[in-house]
Amino acid sequence: MTAIQKRVAVETIILLGLAAAITIAASGRLSPPSGGATLVAGGIVLTGFLLYAAHRASFARSRDADLFKGALWDLIRLMERNGKSGASAAASARRELLHHFAVDGAHKVAAGRPMPMGDTAALDLTKLAFELMDRNDKDGSAASRKVNSVRRGVFVFYAMAALDNPGMAFRAMIGHMHHQLRDGEAGGIDNFAEMKRLLGLPVNWPTDQAALVALDERGLPRGRERAIRRLIHTDLSRAFSGVEYIPAGSDIGYSAPSAILAQMRDYIR
Repeated sequence: MTAIQKRVAVETIILLGLAAAITIAASGRLSPPSGGATLVAGGIVLTGFLLYAAHRASFARSRDADLFKGALWDLIRLMERNGKSGASAAASARRELLHHFAVDGAHKVAAGRPMPMGDTAALDLTKLAFELMDRNDKDGSAASRKVNSVRRGVFVFYAMAALDNPGMAFRAMIGHMHHQLRDGEAGGIDNFAEMKRLLGLPVNWPTDQAALVALDERGLPRGRERAIRRLIHTDLSRAFSGVEYIPAGSDIGYSAPSAILAQMRDYIR
């Protein structure tokens, strides 16, 4: 039986019990010596509602913990696949290409295709070299955009888990959503659906600037802030259980929550 099926089963039993208590009270079948049938039935109904509320609260806490852990796993995967050095390596490759083009000549950059008179094909090869540099620039921009996207997501998580500041996390996610709106879904940046749900934000890709401004002005709902703080204070170790972060290009893994959070802080810088 899945978690959802279990939840539905428990809620069904509670609701059926409440319905039965109300029906019995209405029909007058409860006849205690004191004659307080209504009082007894009311107590049963109140107890049932309290049990139902407790069950719903427990389910909400479990859902938040799952969202938090899912967000952490997603960020760890993104950090490992998009190391900070990737953009620097692309920039270094572009500098090397420029050096070869300027010092060694266009014919070497373009695989040495000489003109019949022994000269280089200045127009064709120069165009080819600049096309190659332009392509590298675009690739580098995409890599930088991806790393910055991951950094923003890491900061949102770090603001909650390390800084204990859900409000800051909410504003940071709104800022990321502005980047989503500007770059579009094909821009190579991430959606961070679990953290959006945790913060009470729309999960769909943003398409309306005014809606983002309205969300920012509304701020983080008080109920969501309390739920996140409770999650951080009581279930943080559960979220990090079984998680290991191995930075790109490293053989060293980090599994302690404090160590992973320290690595997140380093990734943000």
